[in-house]
Amino acid sequence: MRGRKSAITFLNMKGVITVDGSSIVQIVQSLGFPIACVVAMFAMWQREVKAHDEEMTKLRESLEQQSKATTDALNNNSTLLARILDKLGEDVT
Repeated sequence: MRGRKSAITFLNMKGVITVDGSSIVQIVQSLGFPIACVVAMFAMWQREVKAHDEEMTKLRESLEQQSKATTDALNNNSTLLARILDKLGEDVT
């Protein structure tokens, strides 16, 4: 792994921040290991939140499509039932 640079990407309100390996070592040395771990956990949490938001958006879109399909099917069944009752001579109220 020599010569390979590692980097961590953080997301914040203003955009994306990329931190290389030497910066990580400097953060650990200046702030301490526990604080560096909290920062890393925060970055992981941000990624999870973003992934969860994307999943929820997809789920919401899927539910909206299913709801529309169900509504359309119910409307079609109501129309068909009304036509059947008309053929039988019943008055639909």
